[in-house]
Amino acid sequence: MAINWTAIAVTAVAAKAYGTLYQGYAMAAYYQGKADIALLQGRTKAVEAKENANMKLMPLDIVFGAMTFFLTLNKELRKNILNYLATQTELEISPQLRTSLKNGAGINLFTPYAKET
Repeated sequence: MAINWTAIAVTAVAAKAYGTLYQGYAMAAYYQGKADIALLQGRTKAVEAKENANMKLMPLDIVFGAMTFFLTLNKELRKNILNYLATQTELEISPQLRTSLKNGAGINLFTPYAKET
């Protein structure tokens, strides 16, 4: 009977030792993961800082030229869109086409495909 208790005690001590060992591995993996995340964030910040520095070194004549281009483009687009909308006339739709549009002409062919997805 004493041998059985000794075997149980040795097994318990061994289990505790393995638990401590694997707890150490788990802690090491946790801190290694945190270090990897910090390294990745540091690299990301370094890339952002480099990009910001490159933007600061950009010549101002390029910046002003780009701003002028887009402002002029905006002005021209607004003017042309308003002119286009002012010259639009309503199209006369035949009664047959109006009826078929109300009945869903053409859409019935594609309805099963829409239901499949």
